Amino acid sequence: MSVISLLFFLTLHHGFLLASPAVDQFTFDGFAGANLLLDGTAAVTADGLLMLTNGTTLLKGHAFYSSILRFHAAASTPRSFSTAFVFGILSEYADISSPGLAFVVSKSSNFSTALQSQYMGLANAANNGNASNHFLAVELDTVVNAEFGDMSGNHVGINMDGLKSVVADNAGYYEDGTGAFRNMSLLNRTAAQVWVDLTRSPRWSASPWRPWRCPSPRGLCSPPP
Repeated sequence: MSVISLLFFLTLHHGFLLASPAVDQFTFDGFAGANLLLDGTAAVTADGLLMLTNGTTLLKGHAFYSSILRFHAAASTPRSFSTAFVFGILSEYADISSPGLAFVVSKSSNFSTALQSQYMGLANAANNGNASNHFLAVELDTVVNAEFGDMSGNHVGINMDGLKSVVADNAGYYEDGTGAFRNMSLLNRTAAQVWVDLTRSPRWSASPWRPWRCPSPRGLCSPPP
């Protein structure tokens, strides 16, 4: 079972050079009555948590913000954005889970042909990796899938149009002060917070990772320039 809980916010910024950049921003402090598009097994619980799956095998669930957010200005310049969300993965067993969950920015909210399990509800065997998929995803992956080149069964990856990560790192965070890396299990049944930042340039960083209520850390998973 996968549960995203408590808080979600997304801020979109127009070009850096504007004197007073326009900003689209929204925050969910609980999901009761939230403006979301839900499908599959996704549901909002009585206490306002967003539950993506319910423990039933071979099913999937999605939750999308229902309003269109434009990521390109008039001159087709990509907009930067920052987001953070708190989540927890609750598995029937302490050390075994479904493949995890993903934060996704997509051209469409229709993932009806996508498969569950290792495809995480994002693609299928026929279209995996196709540029026509038009999505950017940050995966929180709890299963090693050799076909996608997964580095471990506890990693964070940045994916474009498919399940093979452009860059990935073991799930964890850098400790304040010492800068030491601390491994953190995706299946530890506690709330954790993820930050995702995408800049207008070809460079972006994603998934700095921390226990819930820790300050924003240094980047965990950033591709080279």
